[in-house]
Amino acid sequence: DFVYLRGSYKDIPPCGKRVTILLLQALHNLVMFLLTRSICPISFMTTKDFEDWSIPRQWVYIAVAAYFLRTKYYLVWKLAQASITLAGLAYDGNDENGNPKWDRINTAQTRVELTENMPDRVSLWNMSVQHYFKQHVYLRIAPYEKAKGRPGLQQLATFLTFTQSAIWHGVHPAYYIFFIQISLYVETSRFFYRNRDIFHFFTHKIFFPFRL
Repeated sequence: DFVYLRGSYKDIPPCGKRVTILLLQALHNLVMFLLTRSICPISFMTTKDFEDWSIPRQWVYIAVAAYFLRTKYYLVWKLAQASITLAGLAYDGNDENGNPKWDRINTAQTRVELTENMPDRVSLWNMSVQHYFKQHVYLRIAPYEKAKGRPGLQQLATFLTFTQSAIWHGVHPAYYIFFIQISLYVETSRFFYRNRDIFHFFTHKIFFPFRL
């Protein structure tokens, strides 16, 4: 449809405003990433001075430094989204008020950073790759109709999917440690969700003040 300008692509409206916003967001991420080297360098975490800090102070530093490091990925994704929007591929028709929607291809930086749900955070990070692994790995192991009511099969599918993701990333041992940990985090989150009647107090706003 896009090639022949048919369907929802028949009358693509101007996208200058949307592209400008995306470029400004990309610029913001670029600045934040450049600040990493001067404010929160990752290399500082390997020094003796960092070891001498208290554990809460170390946690805060790791959280801030990790956010700054993630901005380089947001930078690339925002630039890619801006180029796709400029080409018209992100156009997804108009909303109920007649305003154009540019979310056919999207990034979710704010939701990734503020969501309290680990499975959502994983699915929102590098969404196209996550969609690929879900369709071609996870659902082949645990199709919806087969995995319903079988948490063990879902856990196996999650573990194997993240193992495949580690293989896809490379051979460094850190990849395997990281992705296996993520699979455990995801399944722990699902466990709490399945037993939410028991752990209902965790839904209180004092635990999740930035609920989206």
